[in-house]
Amino acid sequence: MSFAVDLDQHLKARFPILYVETFEGMRAAEEIRHFLTSGESLRTPRVLYEWSVTRGLIGPDGKVSSNTRQPMEALQAAQVKDEAAVFVFHDLHSFLGDEMRPAEPSLLRVVREISNEFKVSAHPKTLIILAPKLVLPIEIEKEVSVLDFPLPTEQEITASLSEMIEANRKSGRIEILIGPQDQERFAQAALGLTLSEAENAFARAMVNDGKLDISDIDVILEEKRQTIRKSGLLEFVNSDLDLNDVGGLENLKRWLQRRNGSWREEAKQFGLPAPKGVLVTGVPGCGKSLTAKGMAASWELPLLRLDIGKIFSGLVEAANRTCDKRSGPRRRSRRACCGLTKSKRFFTRWWRGRLRTSSRVFALSSPGCKKK
Repeated sequence: MSFAVDLDQHLKARFPILYVETFEGMRAAEEIRHFLTSGESLRTPRVLYEWSVTRGLIGPDGKVSSNTRQPMEALQAAQVKDEAAVFVFHDLHSFLGDEMRPAEPSLLRVVREISNEFKVSAHPKTLIILAPKLVLPIEIEKEVSVLDFPLPTEQEITASLSEMIEANRKSGRIEILIGPQDQERFAQAALGLTLSEAENAFARAMVNDGKLDISDIDVILEEKRQTIRKSGLLEFVNSDLDLNDVGGLENLKRWLQRRNGSWREEAKQFGLPAPKGVLVTGVPGCGKSLTAKGMAASWELPLLRLDIGKIFSGLVEAANRTCDKRSGPRRRSRRACCGLTKSKRFFTRWWRGRLRTSSRVFALSSPGCKKK
């Protein structure tokens, strides 16, 4: 389900408070604005108000309501608005407390009052919180509905890249040496990045040597490597090998060569399903990791390494939370080779049933696997 469809359903159902966890607050706000101004779905038009702690509450006319920089005053101003409206609050999570300090009781009280009042108001009103981190004190967690805001799709990244290419081609400052198929490969390499990160990566690739050619994909992967490194659990592995460097394993290498490119758009249109994964077992030193490196290099995909042993920190809650949080970059990258190391320890615990956490973490870390 797309964000627009999800938002449409919640607004029609008059959910009072929505929480969107995203690092792309500006892009999310722009999509909300576009949805409200298109007027294709909602019977009752709604105006848009935006709040940030630096600017205050800004109305649809661009005017700032006086004395609304503090969240309490801004929320109270939203309460008294007598019109159908959507109130987008940026980074309100900073005022909702954390493990070190609780939130102001008066702020939590006004949020709960807004939830009750927006449900029964004469005009439909909704509060939307945009924040990079999900912070929900127990006092308001039942009043809030959480929405997912996905990272940009391949089509959105391609459109942004095309705009940058066209602008630089007209200026004549950058030499463009890629075609439509190469643009698809650039967009696929940037999957998993925010739109801003992807645009920065494309700009760096252009200014690197004054031209944009297929070799600049390495610059895009370098930017992705920085993003993966921030996750703390995944490791971006460099690989300059080839499947020909792997001795033996002829059946596996033949299968990998046949499946090369099966994730591309033309393969999808042909009806060829993309492979889900391969389980390689063997004694240490038999070439398991070498095969993964050779496969990633041959398929021209980034190689991510996930050490399952690091997921389990000794606490059940920590293991679940770590896997759910840290596997996000791997899920968002979509097209990548992910190698799971030290999995023997994990599967042994799972099959023997000694640690129930293992089975739950396995379910969390494998959302793309289909049961046969």
